[in-house]
Amino acid sequence: MIVGCPRCMKKFRVDESLMHQTVMAVCCSSCRSPFRITRPGEPRSSLKASGGPLPRILIAHESPAFCEAVRSILSVGPWKVAVCHDGVAALEVLRTCDVAVALLDVALPGRYGFEICENLRSNPRTAGVKVLLFASIYDRTRYKRLPNTLYGADDYLEKHHIPDLLLGKVRKLLAPEEDAGAPDAAADGRMPPLRVPQMTQEAVAETRALLKREEEAETTASPAPTTAVPEAHIKARRLSRIIASDIALYNQEAVEEGVRTGTFFTLLADDIAEGRALYQRRVADEVRSATTYLEDAFSDLITKVRKELNL
Repeated sequence: MIVGCPRCMKKFRVDESLMHQTVMAVCCSSCRSPFRITRPGEPRSSLKASGGPLPRILIAHESPAFCEAVRSILSVGPWKVAVCHDGVAALEVLRTCDVAVALLDVALPGRYGFEICENLRSNPRTAGVKVLLFASIYDRTRYKRLPNTLYGADDYLEKHHIPDLLLGKVRKLLAPEEDAGAPDAAADGRMPPLRVPQMTQEAVAETRALLKREEEAETTASPAPTTAVPEAHIKARRLSRIIASDIALYNQEAVEEGVRTGTFFTLLADDIAEGRALYQRRVADEVRSATTYLEDAFSDLITKVRKELNL
């Protein structure tokens, strides 16, 4: 049969006699993206687990390119995927739809990812949703430690580890008893074990490079002609929000103490200095000199934390 890659649209032939399973994971010979194919003649319902419908996973990130890259990684698994691009929309989806796992960017516009997580945990209807937070900055040398708290999230993942670790983390969130060595859950009607293929090393490397390019392109406000200045400002504001959210993720206790006591900039001086240095490297002088985006982002973070603490 002839199948097409959902990412690059390349067509190629698959020998049906070699398909010993109803659904198989394959890797595109052109772009190396993984995706699933179904044996001819199988009803669509065969993709569902015997215990009910496929679990739904929500990807929430401002960048459409990032969401598509993550959707491609998840395409090999037995679940449905939904996407939204801001925190307000993500929270609405989580409140009104049956979502099993939420993959939230920490720096979502509208509502930070950690704000959404705390909101979910405070609502009995959504308290059981599994949450994985994505760090927003792609920097393989920066993250030498895990966050000391996760605002109630179940797991956390740096951007550069998404291609090689995301599938395993999602599988564990959906079926923790399987990873703990429990008996097959399918026997008593629960979700059967999730057999999720892994990406090839080539696909992991390519996706990792794609995510790095996407993050840098979306947050580097380079000098530009007058007609392109608005885009530079959009990127500068986005980077400012990312820096503030990153500080909040890695320093929850210090952030809350700083907001309570008015010592936010003193307690977090080192992290703020590092954030300012990154902002200076990525944002053109003319944008920085004419705006206060980074300071506005810190002020917005302080305001949100004050609200969460009922101050």
